[in-house]
Amino acid sequence: MKNTRSLTSLIFLVLLTGCGQLSDKDLIKAAYNGKTEVLENAIDAGANINLKSQKGGVSLLSNAAGAGHGLTVYMLLKKGANGNDVDDAGWSAMHFAASGGQNDVINMLTKFNVDLDLQNGDGWTPLMYAVFNNHESTVKTLLDSGASVNVVLANGLDAMEIAKGKGHSKIMNLLKKIIES
Repeated sequence: MKNTRSLTSLIFLVLLTGCGQLSDKDLIKAAYNGKTEVLENAIDAGANINLKSQKGGVSLLSNAAGAGHGLTVYMLLKKGANGNDVDDAGWSAMHFAASGGQNDVINMLTKFNVDLDLQNGDGWTPLMYAVFNNHESTVKTLLDSGASVNVVLANGLDAMEIAKGKGHSKIMNLLKKIIES
């Protein structure tokens, strides 16, 4: 099995670059596509583990997290990627995972003490994005992991107000249980 994965990684590498040397853009694509072994080999050869895309400044970790590639996320964190690094808009890997409903990735990020309540440039937390996108199970995962329901945006909105505004009654009930406890 390992030889098959290595061959697959080599083929991916050659297809991406035509010669075997990865550019920064290729590494970003590899993270987004969950090509863990390709990234691991590149990092072991000296690639920047906290590399960010030129457009938007999205890190390898955030690309993998948003696309739901738990194994890639694990490898990057284990090798020392900054879990709380943010892109140009203030989004962290946790924001991308929560927005996309990636519960397994959220659990992985939590094990590496990634901030559950980090606010992006607009003040939104990962919980707020999960609420907005009606990811009920993700809201539960975040709440069970200790995400705060008490963060309030400058305009007065909090997670409960976002749920009310979107008509997400099941999420409102989840939030209400936490608020009343």
